[in-house]
Amino acid sequence: MQETTQWLAQLSQATDHTDLLQQRAREIEEAGGGTLALPDGIYHLARPLLLPGTVSLTMTPAARLRAMETFCGDAVLVKERIGESGQHAYYGSIRGGIIDGGKLPVTGIAVPSACRLDIRDVEVVNARMKGIDIGAEGWYEVNVSNVRCSLDPEVAHLPGSIGLHYQKCTDSLVSGVIIIGYETGLRSDSSSNDIQLVHVWNFPGNGPLKYCFYCNGWNDSYHQCYADSPFDGDNPAYGFYVARPFNRIVSGRIYCNDFATDGRAIGIFIEPGATHGSYLANHFTAREGHRIGAAFAGNLDAATILGNSFAPTVIDGLVCQLPSGGGGESRMPELKIVKGE
Repeated sequence: MQETTQWLAQLSQATDHTDLLQQRAREIEEAGGGTLALPDGIYHLARPLLLPGTVSLTMTPAARLRAMETFCGDAVLVKERIGESGQHAYYGSIRGGIIDGGKLPVTGIAVPSACRLDIRDVEVVNARMKGIDIGAEGWYEVNVSNVRCSLDPEVAHLPGSIGLHYQKCTDSLVSGVIIIGYETGLRSDSSSNDIQLVHVWNFPGNGPLKYCFYCNGWNDSYHQCYADSPFDGDNPAYGFYVARPFNRIVSGRIYCNDFATDGRAIGIFIEPGATHGSYLANHFTAREGHRIGAAFAGNLDAATILGNSFAPTVIDGLVCQLPSGGGGESRMPELKIVKGE
Protein backbone atom coordinates (compact mmCIF):
# COMPACT_ATOMS: atom_id res chain seq x y z
CA MET A 1 0.00 0.00 0.00
CA GLN A 2 2.80 2.41 0.89
CA GLU A 3 4.53 1.65 -2.42
CA THR A 4 1.33 2.43 -4.33
CA THR A 5 0.86 5.68 -2.43
CA GLN A 6 4.42 6.76 -3.24
CA TRP A 7 3.96 5.89 -6.91
CA LEU A 8 0.73 7.90 -7.12
CA ALA A 9 2.49 10.83 -5.46
CA GLN A 10 5.20 10.68 -8.13
CA LEU A 11 2.54 10.69 -10.84
CA SER A 12 0.87 13.76 -9.37
CA GLN A 13 4.16 15.69 -9.52
CA ALA A 14 5.23 14.69 -13.05
CA THR A 15 4.59 16.65 -16.25
CA ASP A 16 5.50 13.71 -18.52
CA HIS A 17 4.10 10.47 -17.12
CA THR A 18 5.42 8.09 -19.78
CA ASP A 19 8.38 6.62 -17.89
CA LEU A 20 6.51 6.21 -14.60
CA LEU A 21 3.54 4.46 -16.22
CA GLN A 22 5.74 2.25 -18.37
CA GLN A 23 7.90 1.23 -15.41
CA ARG A 24 4.82 0.39 -13.35
CA ALA A 25 3.36 -1.72 -16.17
CA ARG A 26 6.63 -3.67 -16.49
CA GLU A 27 6.78 -4.27 -12.74
CA ILE A 28 3.29 -5.76 -12.82
CA GLU A 29 4.28 -7.93 -15.79
CA GLU A 30 7.42 -9.18 -14.02
CA ALA A 31 5.34 -10.05 -10.96
CA GLY A 32 3.25 -12.41 -13.09
CA GLY A 33 0.61 -10.04 -14.40
CA GLY A 34 -2.22 -8.02 -12.94
CA THR A 35 -3.90 -4.65 -13.33
CA LEU A 36 -2.51 -1.16 -13.81
CA ALA A 37 -5.10 1.03 -12.06
CA LEU A 38 -5.24 4.78 -12.68
CA PRO A 39 -7.37 7.19 -10.65
CA ASP A 40 -8.84 10.50 -11.88
CA GLY A 41 -6.31 12.76 -13.53
CA ILE A 42 -4.58 13.60 -16.80
CA TYR A 43 -1.55 11.47 -17.66
CA HIS A 44 0.62 12.99 -20.37
CA LEU A 45 2.48 10.70 -22.78
CA ALA A 46 5.47 11.59 -24.93
CA ARG A 47 5.43 8.18 -26.63
CA PRO A 48 3.10 5.15 -26.74
CA LEU A 49 2.28 3.41 -23.49
CA LEU A 50 3.06 -0.27 -24.11
CA LEU A 51 0.65 -2.40 -22.10
CA PRO A 52 2.07 -5.91 -21.61
CA GLY A 53 -0.14 -8.79 -22.67
CA THR A 54 -0.51 -10.05 -19.10
CA VAL A 55 -1.43 -6.62 -17.72
CA SER A 56 -4.92 -5.10 -17.76
CA LEU A 57 -5.59 -1.37 -17.63
CA THR A 58 -8.39 0.01 -15.50
CA MET A 59 -9.09 3.75 -15.33
CA THR A 60 -11.72 5.73 -13.46
CA PRO A 61 -14.12 7.69 -15.70
CA ALA A 62 -12.16 10.93 -15.27
CA ALA A 63 -8.73 9.39 -15.87
CA ARG A 64 -7.22 10.41 -19.20
CA LEU A 65 -4.14 9.26 -21.14
CA ARG A 66 -3.27 12.22 -23.36
CA ALA A 67 -0.71 12.41 -26.17
CA MET A 68 1.51 15.45 -25.70
CA GLU A 69 2.12 17.91 -28.54
CA THR A 70 5.62 16.40 -28.85
CA PHE A 71 4.25 12.84 -28.94
CA CYS A 72 6.40 10.46 -31.00
CA GLY A 73 4.63 7.30 -32.14
CA ASP A 74 1.68 5.88 -34.04
CA ALA A 75 -0.69 5.01 -31.17
CA VAL A 76 -1.38 6.35 -27.69
CA LEU A 77 -1.90 2.92 -26.12
CA VAL A 78 -0.50 -0.33 -27.55
CA LYS A 79 -1.46 -3.75 -26.21
CA GLU A 80 1.55 -6.05 -26.56
CA ARG A 81 1.51 -9.66 -27.61
CA ILE A 82 2.31 -12.21 -24.91
CA GLY A 83 4.47 -14.25 -27.28
CA GLU A 84 4.37 -17.67 -28.88
CA SER A 85 3.76 -19.29 -25.49
CA GLY A 86 0.75 -17.04 -25.02
CA GLN A 87 -1.48 -18.60 -27.67
CA HIS A 88 -5.06 -18.82 -26.37
CA ALA A 89 -3.97 -16.90 -23.27
CA TYR A 90 -6.14 -14.43 -21.36
CA TYR A 91 -5.20 -10.90 -22.35
CA GLY A 92 -7.39 -9.23 -19.74
CA SER A 93 -9.11 -5.92 -20.33
CA ILE A 94 -8.78 -2.24 -21.13
CA ARG A 95 -11.53 -0.60 -19.14
CA GLY A 96 -12.71 2.88 -18.29
CA GLY A 97 -11.31 6.36 -18.76
CA ILE A 98 -10.37 8.39 -21.81
CA ILE A 99 -7.67 7.83 -24.42
CA ASP A 100 -6.88 11.25 -25.89
CA GLY A 101 -5.01 11.54 -29.19
CA GLY A 102 -4.46 15.27 -28.70
CA LYS A 103 -5.77 16.02 -32.22
CA LEU A 104 -2.64 14.35 -33.62
CA PRO A 105 -2.35 11.95 -36.63
CA VAL A 106 -2.39 8.88 -34.36
CA THR A 107 -4.45 5.85 -33.37
CA GLY A 108 -6.03 5.81 -29.93
CA ILE A 109 -5.74 2.10 -29.05
CA ALA A 110 -3.73 -0.39 -31.13
CA VAL A 111 -4.05 -4.13 -30.53
CA PRO A 112 -1.75 -5.79 -33.11
CA SER A 113 -2.45 -9.34 -31.88
CA ALA A 114 -4.45 -10.62 -28.93
CA CYS A 115 -7.22 -12.98 -27.86
CA ARG A 116 -9.72 -13.03 -25.02
CA LEU A 117 -9.36 -9.29 -24.58
CA ASP A 118 -12.20 -6.95 -23.59
CA ILE A 119 -12.18 -3.23 -24.39
CA ARG A 120 -15.09 -1.64 -22.59
CA ASP A 121 -16.43 1.56 -21.03
CA VAL A 122 -13.71 3.56 -22.79
CA GLU A 123 -13.85 6.87 -24.67
CA VAL A 124 -11.27 7.48 -27.42
CA VAL A 125 -11.10 11.13 -28.46
CA ASN A 126 -9.27 13.15 -31.11
CA ALA A 127 -7.12 10.35 -32.51
CA ARG A 128 -7.27 11.44 -36.15
CA MET A 129 -5.99 8.27 -37.87
CA LYS A 130 -7.96 5.54 -36.10
CA GLY A 131 -9.93 5.27 -32.92
CA ILE A 132 -9.23 1.57 -32.25
CA ASP A 133 -7.16 -0.70 -34.52
CA ILE A 134 -7.40 -4.46 -33.90
CA GLY A 135 -5.61 -7.45 -35.37
CA ALA A 136 -2.96 -6.11 -37.76
CA GLU A 137 -1.06 -9.35 -37.01
CA GLY A 138 -4.11 -11.54 -36.46
CA TRP A 139 -5.77 -13.56 -33.70
CA TYR A 140 -9.31 -13.68 -32.31
CA GLU A 141 -11.93 -12.67 -29.74
CA VAL A 142 -11.11 -9.04 -29.04
CA ASN A 143 -14.45 -7.71 -27.85
CA VAL A 144 -15.48 -4.03 -27.78
CA SER A 145 -18.48 -2.80 -25.79
CA ASN A 146 -19.85 0.50 -24.48
CA VAL A 147 -17.14 2.46 -26.30
CA ARG A 148 -17.16 5.87 -27.97
CA CYS A 149 -14.59 6.86 -30.64
CA SER A 150 -14.99 10.50 -31.62
CA LEU A 151 -13.40 13.62 -32.99
CA ASP A 152 -14.44 17.06 -31.78
CA PRO A 153 -16.68 18.91 -34.28
CA GLU A 154 -13.85 21.08 -35.66
CA VAL A 155 -11.18 18.33 -35.82
CA ALA A 156 -10.57 17.05 -39.36
CA HIS A 157 -9.87 13.37 -39.85
CA LEU A 158 -7.05 12.05 -42.04
CA PRO A 159 -7.55 10.42 -45.47
CA GLY A 160 -8.18 6.72 -44.91
CA SER A 161 -9.12 7.21 -41.26
CA ILE A 162 -11.27 4.57 -39.53
CA GLY A 163 -13.12 4.73 -36.22
CA LEU A 164 -13.02 1.00 -35.37
CA HIS A 165 -11.00 -1.37 -37.56
CA TYR A 166 -10.87 -5.18 -37.36
CA GLN A 167 -8.05 -6.29 -39.64
CA LYS A 168 -7.26 -9.98 -39.07
CA CYS A 169 -9.16 -10.71 -35.87
CA THR A 170 -12.06 -13.12 -35.90
CA ASP A 171 -14.83 -14.35 -33.56
CA SER A 172 -15.22 -10.97 -31.86
CA LEU A 173 -18.26 -9.21 -30.42
CA VAL A 174 -18.94 -5.48 -30.87
CA SER A 175 -21.83 -3.91 -28.98
CA GLY A 176 -22.94 -0.45 -27.96
CA VAL A 177 -20.37 1.62 -29.88
CA ILE A 178 -20.64 5.22 -31.11
CA ILE A 179 -18.24 6.44 -33.82
CA ILE A 180 -18.07 10.10 -34.84
CA GLY A 181 -15.75 11.88 -37.22
CA TYR A 182 -13.91 9.36 -39.40
CA GLU A 183 -13.79 8.80 -43.16
CA THR A 184 -14.94 5.22 -42.50
CA GLY A 185 -16.85 4.50 -39.32
CA LEU A 186 -16.42 0.75 -38.79
CA ARG A 187 -14.46 -1.54 -41.09
CA SER A 188 -14.10 -5.33 -40.87
CA ASP A 189 -11.51 -7.12 -43.00
CA SER A 190 -11.78 -10.31 -40.98
CA SER A 191 -14.45 -13.00 -40.59
CA SER A 192 -17.18 -14.27 -38.28
CA ASN A 193 -17.47 -11.12 -36.20
CA ASP A 194 -20.83 -10.06 -34.72
CA ILE A 195 -21.54 -6.33 -34.66
CA GLN A 196 -24.60 -4.81 -33.03
CA LEU A 197 -25.91 -1.46 -31.82
CA VAL A 198 -23.25 0.66 -33.52
CA HIS A 199 -24.06 4.26 -34.51
CA VAL A 200 -21.82 6.04 -37.04
CA TRP A 201 -21.99 9.71 -38.05
CA ASN A 202 -19.82 12.82 -38.66
CA PHE A 203 -19.82 16.55 -38.15
CA PRO A 204 -19.18 18.44 -41.43
CA GLY A 205 -15.97 19.85 -39.89
CA ASN A 206 -14.58 16.33 -39.53
CA GLY A 207 -14.58 15.79 -43.31
CA PRO A 208 -16.54 13.34 -45.49
CA LEU A 209 -18.10 10.19 -44.15
CA LYS A 210 -17.54 7.98 -47.18
CA TYR A 211 -18.51 4.67 -45.56
CA CYS A 212 -20.47 4.28 -42.36
CA PHE A 213 -19.81 0.52 -42.41
CA TYR A 214 -17.26 -1.09 -44.76
CA CYS A 215 -18.18 -4.78 -44.72
CA ASN A 216 -15.05 -6.47 -46.06
CA GLY A 217 -15.25 -9.42 -43.70
CA TRP A 218 -16.51 -12.88 -44.59
CA ASN A 219 -19.55 -14.16 -42.69
CA ASP A 220 -20.00 -11.13 -40.42
CA SER A 221 -23.33 -10.00 -38.97
CA TYR A 222 -24.61 -6.46 -38.38
CA HIS A 223 -27.65 -6.13 -36.14
CA GLN A 224 -29.45 -2.88 -35.26
CA CYS A 225 -26.62 -0.74 -36.65
CA TYR A 226 -27.26 2.88 -37.60
CA ALA A 227 -25.64 4.32 -40.74
CA ASP A 228 -26.35 7.97 -40.08
CA SER A 229 -25.93 10.38 -43.01
CA PRO A 230 -22.99 9.32 -45.17
CA PHE A 231 -21.73 12.23 -47.27
CA ASP A 232 -18.87 12.99 -49.66
CA GLY A 233 -19.84 16.10 -51.59
CA ASP A 234 -21.12 15.14 -55.04
CA ASN A 235 -19.51 11.69 -54.84
CA PRO A 236 -21.45 8.60 -53.77
CA ALA A 237 -21.30 7.80 -50.06
CA TYR A 238 -22.44 4.56 -48.46
CA GLY A 239 -24.35 3.41 -45.43
CA PHE A 240 -23.16 -0.19 -45.78
CA TYR A 241 -20.59 -1.11 -48.44
CA VAL A 242 -20.52 -4.91 -48.71
CA ALA A 243 -17.45 -6.39 -50.38
CA ARG A 244 -17.42 -10.09 -49.37
CA PRO A 245 -19.89 -13.01 -49.19
CA PHE A 246 -22.27 -14.16 -46.47
CA ASN A 247 -22.76 -10.89 -44.62
CA ARG A 248 -26.07 -10.33 -42.79
CA ILE A 249 -27.48 -6.87 -42.13
CA VAL A 250 -30.61 -7.01 -40.00
CA SER A 251 -32.81 -4.32 -38.40
CA GLY A 252 -30.48 -1.51 -39.37
CA ARG A 253 -31.22 2.13 -40.13
CA ILE A 254 -29.92 4.20 -43.01
CA TYR A 255 -30.71 7.90 -42.70
CA CYS A 256 -29.65 11.13 -44.39
CA ASN A 257 -29.86 14.45 -42.55
CA ASP A 258 -28.89 17.98 -43.61
CA PHE A 259 -25.21 17.00 -43.96
CA ALA A 260 -25.92 14.60 -46.83
CA THR A 261 -25.93 15.63 -50.50
CA ASP A 262 -29.32 15.10 -52.12
CA GLY A 263 -29.48 11.83 -54.04
CA ARG A 264 -25.83 10.82 -53.55
CA ALA A 265 -26.07 8.38 -50.64
CA ILE A 266 -26.44 4.64 -51.27
CA GLY A 267 -28.02 2.73 -48.42
CA ILE A 268 -26.51 -0.72 -49.05
CA PHE A 269 -24.10 -1.34 -51.94
CA ILE A 270 -23.13 -4.90 -52.83
CA GLU A 271 -19.93 -5.59 -54.81
CA PRO A 272 -19.90 -8.35 -57.48
CA GLY A 273 -18.07 -10.78 -55.18
CA ALA A 274 -20.25 -10.09 -52.14
CA THR A 275 -22.70 -12.88 -52.84
CA HIS A 276 -25.25 -14.69 -50.68
CA GLY A 277 -25.88 -11.98 -48.13
CA SER A 278 -29.12 -11.36 -46.24
CA TYR A 279 -30.66 -7.91 -45.73
CA LEU A 280 -33.71 -8.12 -43.51
CA ALA A 281 -36.02 -5.57 -41.86
CA ASN A 282 -33.86 -2.50 -42.44
CA HIS A 283 -35.31 1.01 -42.64
CA PHE A 284 -34.30 3.68 -45.18
CA THR A 285 -35.29 7.32 -44.71
CA ALA A 286 -34.02 10.87 -45.21
CA ARG A 287 -34.94 14.52 -44.88
CA GLU A 288 -36.48 16.29 -47.85
CA GLY A 289 -33.76 17.77 -50.02
CA HIS A 290 -31.25 15.21 -48.74
CA ARG A 291 -32.74 12.07 -50.24
CA ILE A 292 -31.15 8.63 -50.44
CA GLY A 293 -30.25 7.99 -54.08
CA ALA A 294 -30.77 4.23 -53.86
CA ALA A 295 -31.68 1.94 -50.99
CA PHE A 296 -29.90 -1.01 -52.66
CA ALA A 297 -27.39 -0.98 -55.51
CA GLY A 298 -24.74 -3.24 -57.02
CA ASN A 299 -24.93 -7.00 -57.44
CA LEU A 300 -28.27 -8.00 -55.95
CA ASP A 301 -28.75 -11.34 -57.71
CA ALA A 302 -27.62 -13.62 -54.89
CA ALA A 303 -28.96 -11.51 -52.01
CA THR A 304 -31.98 -12.15 -49.82
CA ILE A 305 -33.70 -8.77 -49.43
CA LEU A 306 -36.91 -8.97 -47.41
CA GLY A 307 -38.97 -6.98 -44.95
CA ASN A 308 -37.20 -3.67 -45.51
CA SER A 309 -39.08 -0.37 -45.35
CA PHE A 310 -38.52 2.60 -47.67
CA ALA A 311 -39.63 6.16 -46.97
CA PRO A 312 -40.76 8.47 -49.83
CA THR A 313 -37.37 10.22 -49.53
CA VAL A 314 -35.67 7.16 -51.09
CA ILE A 315 -35.38 7.67 -54.85
CA ASP A 316 -34.47 4.24 -56.22
CA GLY A 317 -33.30 0.72 -55.37
CA LEU A 318 -36.50 -0.43 -53.66
CA VAL A 319 -36.00 -4.19 -53.69
CA CYS A 320 -37.76 -7.22 -52.21
CA GLN A 321 -36.46 -10.61 -53.34
CA LEU A 322 -35.13 -14.08 -52.63
CA PRO A 323 -31.78 -14.98 -54.21
CA SER A 324 -31.66 -16.07 -57.83
CA GLY A 325 -28.16 -17.49 -57.64
CA GLY A 326 -26.26 -14.80 -59.52
CA GLY A 327 -22.55 -14.43 -58.82
CA GLY A 328 -22.22 -18.09 -57.89
CA GLU A 329 -24.65 -20.95 -57.41
CA SER A 330 -27.06 -20.31 -54.56
CA ARG A 331 -27.95 -23.12 -52.17
CA MET A 332 -31.20 -21.44 -51.18
CA PRO A 333 -34.03 -23.93 -51.77
CA GLU A 334 -36.65 -22.89 -54.25
CA LEU A 335 -39.57 -21.01 -52.73
CA LYS A 336 -42.84 -22.87 -53.36
CA ILE A 337 -46.28 -21.54 -52.56
CA VAL A 338 -48.86 -24.27 -52.17
CA LYS A 339 -52.54 -23.36 -52.22
CA GLY A 340 -54.70 -25.08 -49.68
CA GLU A 341 -57.22 -27.52 -50.97
